[in-house]
Amino acid sequence: PLALSRAYLGKMEISRQSPLNGVARLSAWRLHWLLLRRATRGWPVA
Repeated sequence: PLALSRAYLGKMEISRQSPLNGVARLSAWRLHWLLLRRATRGWPVA
């Protein structure tokens, strides 16, 4: 989901993992928290 893209990119940057080697691993609680927060707050207005 688009709501998780920033978290995945941040994790890949911190661990210096190549996007060609696979997807970065995020914990289940973090995934659920990010989706819940996006669902309750909506998208930020630019």
